[in-house]
Amino acid sequence: MSNPVVEKQEFQLYPLNKSNTNTYSYYASNPLLTFEFQMNPSRQIKPDSLRLIGKLRIKQRANDDKAPANRFDIVAEAAADANQKVCYLDDRVSVSSVIQTLTISNLKGQIFEQVKEYPRMLSSLIGATASYKDLCSVYQNTWGSQANQDCVSRSVCGDVPFALSLRSGFLMEKQPISLSNGGIRISVNLASDNQVLYGADAADFVYELHDVYLAGNYLVLEKPQAPQKGAIIQYHQFYNYLNTLNSGNDHNNLALNLKEVVSIYSNFVPSNWTSNFAYNGLSTPKVMSTGNAVVDINDTSFMRGAVKYPLEFAIDETLQNNNGVFDCLRSRNFLNAISSYNQLHHTTISPSSEAQSNMVDGRENIWQTPQTVDSGEIGSWTFAAAGAWSRATATANIEKSGRVYGVGFRADGLSVDEAQDYSQASYNFGLKSGHDSQNPNSIYTFCLAKSVVLADGQGGVVSQH
Repeated sequence: MSNPVVEKQEFQLYPLNKSNTNTYSYYASNPLLTFEFQMNPSRQIKPDSLRLIGKLRIKQRANDDKAPANRFDIVAEAAADANQKVCYLDDRVSVSSVIQTLTISNLKGQIFEQVKEYPRMLSSLIGATASYKDLCSVYQNTWGSQANQDCVSRSVCGDVPFALSLRSGFLMEKQPISLSNGGIRISVNLASDNQVLYGADAADFVYELHDVYLAGNYLVLEKPQAPQKGAIIQYHQFYNYLNTLNSGNDHNNLALNLKEVVSIYSNFVPSNWTSNFAYNGLSTPKVMSTGNAVVDINDTSFMRGAVKYPLEFAIDETLQNNNGVFDCLRSRNFLNAISSYNQLHHTTISPSSEAQSNMVDGRENIWQTPQTVDSGEIGSWTFAAAGAWSRATATANIEKSGRVYGVGFRADGLSVDEAQDYSQASYNFGLKSGHDSQNPNSIYTFCLAKSVVLADGQGGVVSQH
C-alpha cells in the first residue's frame, strides 16, 4: 500500500560541531561542518530543497576588520598600503570553492557518496549550464556566483550571503530521501585558503564562514515507514580521478571498475596553478605550455579497453584550430557529458568565453566592468609606481582563464539515461596537442555512474556500483 505525504514542513539544521564563535574556517582549524538527520520513520527529506545557507567573509590575517579593497581606480594613492590589497574568489564557483569534499552517509558511517574535488567539478558544471544572465541574477542569490572577475572582486569587499545547492548525485535525484534506514549525515570539508583565494595580496588573507545552517523541507508521511530491505534507491554518483598531461601526445588509462557509467568529462589546469595564491586554480583553460602559452587540443580519442568507444572516431579539430575558429565538435561532446545536449538551455560556452576575437568585439577599456563573461586568459591587477592600478598583459602575469574548456562524452547516445559497462575494461583517452612537454597540466576527470543502495531491513545499508 502507498504511504502518502500529508504535510510539508520547513526545517533549519545547525552544524553538529558548532563553533564557539559561530565561524568555520580552514585557517582556524575548524574546517568540518557536519549535519545529522536522526532516524525518523515518519519523515523524508525533499532533496532539491536543501540549501547550505550562511555568509562568507574574507579578511586580512593581521587585521580582522579589514576586507580586501580591490579598488582598481584610475586615481589611486601615491603608494600601495593595507587599504589597497588585492584578493578575490573564482567568479563562477565563488562561495562553493570553499567546499573541498562533500560526503553523504548514514549515521552508522556507511557512505552513499563522497564527492572529492567538489569545486573543480562545479567549475565545469556551472560554466556549462549557466548563462551570463544567470550569473548576473539568480546565481548571485544562490551560488554567490558573479558574471566576471571584476564583479566578484567588488562583492568580496563585504560579507557575501549564499544559499548553496549541494550538487552531489545522491542529492540531485528526484525521489525523497527516507530517514528510516539509519538517518542521514551530510559532511562538508572546507578547502585551504590557497585553494580558494587568489590575487596580488591573497597570501595576506583568509576566509571564514559564519551563521551557517542547512535548510530544506521535510515530507511528513501518513504513517511511520519501517526500515526497508533490498534495493531501495537507485541514484547517480560522481567519481573523481586525477592525472597529469606531460606531452603533446598524451594517453591516460583509468580503471573505473564501474558497471553503469553514464558520462565522463575532464578539465585542465596548469599544475603550478593549484593551491597557489597567485593563480585561480579553479580556472578551466585550454592546455598550457611553458610561460602560460595556450595550446590547442587537435585530436581527442575515447576508448574502452583500447577500442574506440562510444565514438568510433577521434574528434579531430586540427583544421578548425589552424584557422582560429571555434572547435564545435569537441565542445558539443563536452557539453553533452555534463548535461544532455538536447535539454541544455543555458550555457556560458560561446565564442565570447572562448576568446574568439574574430567573432566578438574585444574589451577596449580595461577600467570598464565588462558586460559579458571574462574571455580567454586574464592578467593580474598590479599597482604601478605612479599611483595607479593596471591589468598586466604579459602571458607571464596571467592569473586566471575565463574559458569553459574540457573534453568528454556521454555513453548514452539517446539521452535516456542508458549506462555502459566499464567494470571489465579500463577507460582510455588520448590527447594530441601543441604541448611542449615542459609544463605539466593536471587533468581532473569526473565520471557520473549509477549506484544502488541496498538495505538489510535493520537500518543498515550499503552502496553498490
